[in-house]
Amino acid sequence: YARLWQQSNGYTWVHPETQGASGLGGFCQWRKESSETPDVDMIESAVSGSGQTLVSGSYYTIPLSMPNPCGDGIPWVNV
Repeated sequence: YARLWQQSNGYTWVHPETQGASGLGGFCQWRKESSETPDVDMIESAVSGSGQTLVSGSYYTIPLSMPNPCGDGIPWVNV
C-alpha cells in the first residue's frame, strides 16, 4: 500500500510595527507608522511557491473606512 504523508504547519505573520498586537489594536499601532503589508494573494502565492498546499487560512485585513477606529479622533479612509 502506498503511504500518504502529511505535514501540517501553522504560520503567523505580525507586522513589526504592531508591537505584537493583532486585530483593531494592531491596526491602530500599525497606523502610526503605516507601511505596506502583504495582501492575501501574496501570502497564498508564498505558500504555493514553497511547494505547500494551503488547506485553510484566516486573515485580518485592514479595515474598511471608519469614522474613528482608534479613538483618537482621526478618521480612517480605506481607498
